[in-house]
Amino acid sequence: RDSSFATSSLVELGYSNIAKGFRRFMERSAAGSAEQLQVLFGVGGERRLYELDLKNLEGYRCAKPVRLGNAAFEQVQLDAYGDIVSLAWLRHRQGEKVGQEYWEFLVDVVNHVVKIWSNPDYGIWEIRGTPRHTRGVR
Repeated sequence: RDSSFATSSLVELGYSNIAKGFRRFMERSAAGSAEQLQVLFGVGGERRLYELDLKNLEGYRCAKPVRLGNAAFEQVQLDAYGDIVSLAWLRHRQGEKVGQEYWEFLVDVVNHVVKIWSNPDYGIWEIRGTPRHTRGVR
């Protein structure tokens, strides 16, 4: 999600090559399958970002816990799929042609969301514990 916001901003400023690079990174990291998408990956495309609490360290202004990794890599956050489609729409508005392979990936994303949209998720705040429905959604 954060990457898509940053990428969108860069495209609006004329840096469309950044968006192309992010799209390739996302496709490569997801192995071309919507079911394999995660809400985050390591900068090298790492898929498993297990958390480690660094108990001997203090965060900014003594904040705790200090963690290495992010357990949210295992979460489903339904809004993230919309960011992928929004980026594709932005690219279209900028006049970029979408290749057949990427089009098929987008169709796979939409079809996957059709199957899972009514399931509880962890939301944009990466809540810990049990997934739940967003308030107001039935």
